[in-house]
Amino acid sequence: MLKRNVSTTVSLLTMLSCALLLGCSKSENNQTSTQVAARVNGAEISIHQVNQFLKNSPGITADNLSAARKQILDKLIDEQLAVEQAGKDNIDRTPDVQMQIEAAKRQIIASAYIKKVTLESVKISDEDTKTYYQEHPALFSDRKIYTLQDIGVQRSDDINSILTDDFIKQKSKQDLEDWLKSHHANFSIESYVRPAEQVPLDMLTKLAKLNAGDVTILDLNDIKHVIFVINTKQAPVAYSDSAALIKTFLFNTKAKPAAIDNLKKLREQSNIQYFGEFDPKSASDSKLDISKGVAGLK
Repeated sequence: MLKRNVSTTVSLLTMLSCALLLGCSKSENNQTSTQVAARVNGAEISIHQVNQFLKNSPGITADNLSAARKQILDKLIDEQLAVEQAGKDNIDRTPDVQMQIEAAKRQIIASAYIKKVTLESVKISDEDTKTYYQEHPALFSDRKIYTLQDIGVQRSDDINSILTDDFIKQKSKQDLEDWLKSHHANFSIESYVRPAEQVPLDMLTKLAKLNAGDVTILDLNDIKHVIFVINTKQAPVAYSDSAALIKTFLFNTKAKPAAIDNLKKLREQSNIQYFGEFDPKSASDSKLDISKGVAGLK
């Protein structure tokens, strides 16, 4: 997660540099030409369109930026060709397409409003990011990469009562497999490597205290996981390298409640009417009528 976010940050900085370079063109003709990435039957595809698409593309790094831009331009060219042909066939005027266009427009405008509201109401200070960094050493200052073997056992009253921390600590991985087979347990075995940020926080709290050779039990959903720690490797992340990512995470965490609260207030201030099956009163009356009808049959 950290690596992916860092890559995204690098790509955005690269995009910003490109935009600044474009803005420094002295010649009007040069400026016009540099703003156009391609022409398709006379219709222009701009650098801005490419950059906008790029901004919403995951996995972009400084190393693959150039290739990604070319791939994006090819996609936009194909898109323009399809749009042209759709226009010739009047597909864009069909009721279904018109409704989809209107729905997409509403969604874009509503999302822009929510973004504006959250940017104005949610503020994350440097102190907030420092506090989060200090309170989560397993993610940052004491971050590790874990090599694990996971035996996932389906919940069973007989098995669950026996599978305890004390019980598994007395057995090797092979001993536990043999025991589960002898008890006809439904289980699976998986080996994997996970950095701390890819481990659920409730699981990480336990793992952070363990060393190679240790074993623990975690209950997740309907599976009891017996985790054998094969190896741990220290991979700390400095505050300076993670502050921006923490700030983004904290912002996103607080943005959703802020948006919900704003919409709740808008609902309270607005006149909203429901009709037909969506009318709560109508639904209540309908249930009452059904109850009377059933009562009359008794």
